[in-house]
Amino acid sequence: MSIWTKIIKYIKKNTSETRKKDFLYHAIRYWDPIERPVYYFKTFLLYLYKNLKNETKVKFKKNKYKTIYKKKYSLKDRRTIIDFDFIQSCYEYEFICNDLNKCKTILEIGAGYGRSCNFIIKLFDKIESYTIIDFKEIYSKYAKNYLKKNLSKSKINKILFLQPNQLNLVNNFDLAINIDSMQEMEETQIDKYL
Repeated sequence: MSIWTKIIKYIKKNTSETRKKDFLYHAIRYWDPIERPVYYFKTFLLYLYKNLKNETKVKFKKNKYKTIYKKKYSLKDRRTIIDFDFIQSCYEYEFICNDLNKCKTILEIGAGYGRSCNFIIKLFDKIESYTIIDFKEIYSKYAKNYLKKNLSKSKINKILFLQPNQLNLVNNFDLAINIDSMQEMEETQIDKYL
């Protein structure tokens, strides 16, 4: 039975719903406030994924890189789950790869659940130390757990977790990273890091 046959049959029932002026409009149009945006989001993810360098995709897949993903908002490429964090990690890798090849010590301000730390430590063996400055409530509940699940013990031992008030304990570093956290800070807090 075609969609039009169903609609006409339903109209003939002459219910209070079919007597509404906008019934036909709602019956034939395709619109779902959840489904449609997810469709567009996944299309955008696919576009971003297709535009990554092949060597980046291979490197991340080979290392079984995992993020904290929600299946509803992700794609699957064979056995690899592709979500926005996976894409963001790949693009960050492509952006700072040349710099990271020269680095031994890293400072990350506001690591969240540890996504960037995970891929950097996994993919760059030269990294000797990786210092994360974040709130203890964040790194103890999220970053430490995520990184312990995804990194070997020898790689975990390279990570030092500090709170913002321990900034004075940071010595020299080759590269400082801040991704998406300074916009959450007051200007005076940002000045302390700069």
